[in-house]
Amino acid sequence: METRLVERLQRLNKQSVDRAFTVEALDWTKPIDKSLKWTPDEMITISYLPSYDLLTDAQKLRFNQLIGLSICEQFIWFENVLLNPALRSCKRIYKLNPEMNEAIDHFMEEEDKHGEIFLRMLMKAEPENYSKENPLRIFKLSKTQNFIMKVVTKFPQIFLWWIWIALFFEERTLDISKKYNKALKEKDVDWNFWQCHYYHMLDEVRHQQIDECFLATFYNKANPILRKINAKVFINFISSYFGPKRMATRILELMQEEFDDLSTETINTLKDEFDTLRTNVEFQRSAFSRQGLGRTYELLAQYDEMDDFWDLLIEESKEEHLGKNRFVRGTHSTILN
Repeated sequence: METRLVERLQRLNKQSVDRAFTVEALDWTKPIDKSLKWTPDEMITISYLPSYDLLTDAQKLRFNQLIGLSICEQFIWFENVLLNPALRSCKRIYKLNPEMNEAIDHFMEEEDKHGEIFLRMLMKAEPENYSKENPLRIFKLSKTQNFIMKVVTKFPQIFLWWIWIALFFEERTLDISKKYNKALKEKDVDWNFWQCHYYHMLDEVRHQQIDECFLATFYNKANPILRKINAKVFINFISSYFGPKRMATRILELMQEEFDDLSTETINTLKDEFDTLRTNVEFQRSAFSRQGLGRTYELLAQYDEMDDFWDLLIEESKEEHLGKNRFVRGTHSTILN
C-alpha cells in the first residue's frame, strides 16, 4: 500500500514540475467589461428564490458581479488561511516520507500562486475596494471564527475535517471552471474572470488527487472516535453551503449602499427565502450535482461516520455512490491506484 502511495506521489510531483506556470502566464492587460456578468448565471444563489425578480436588471447584474468577487475572496481564504497553514503544521507534526514532503511543498507553492492570482483579479476589477492589505471585503469571518481557524490549522492531526473540506471544495473548483467555460462560449461572462478560474483549474486537477493522498495518510490512520467527531464537524460546516445566507446577506447589504432604489423590504423578502434553497432541487443540481462532486461523493460513501451527510442531499444517496470508486477499497485501505 505504501509503495503505491509513494509511486502516486512521485507521478504527481513530476506533474507539478512539468506543468508549472507563474502568475505572469496570465494576460493581465485585457480590460474588464463592467457591463458583463462576472459569474455564470447558474451560480447565482438568489436566482433560485421566488422573489429574485423583485430586483431590477441593474441590481441583478451587480449582485452577479459581487458574487464573482466573493468567489475570488473565498479562494484566497480557503487556500491561504485554511489549507496552507494546516499543511505547514502537518510537516511539523508528522514524520512524512520525502515524496509527501515534496508534494506538500508543491501544493503550498501553488496555493500561494492561486492566492496572488485571485488578489490581482480583485485589485484589477475594483482597485478602490481591494489591496494586498485588505484582500477580503465580502467574505469576512468574525474574530471568534478567525481564532477557531488558527487553532484548527495549528492542530490538523486533531481537526482532521480540513481534509474533507479540501476534497469538497477543490472538486467544486473544477466544476466552477466548467461553468465559466460554458458561459464564455455563450459570451455571457467577462473573459478576465474566466481566465483566473481556468488557470486555477490547471493545478486543482492535481490537488484533488493529492487531497486523496492526505486522506490516506492522515485521516485513515486516525482513531475511529476522532474520525466520528470530525465527521460531525465537517457535516455541520458544509451544511451552511446548502442554505447559503451569510454571503448573500453581505452582498445585499453592500448593494443597498450602492442602489437608492433597493428597499429594505425587498432585501428582507429575499432573506426570508434563503432557507428554501435547502429543498430547491434546481439549486442543488447546479451546486451539488454528481457531475460536479461525484468523486467526493464516492469517497464519502466509503466512510460510515459520514452517513448523516446524505441527509443534506435531495437527489443523491450513499447507496448510489457505493462501489463506483475505482480507487477506494474500503475505509482503511489506500485510495490510490
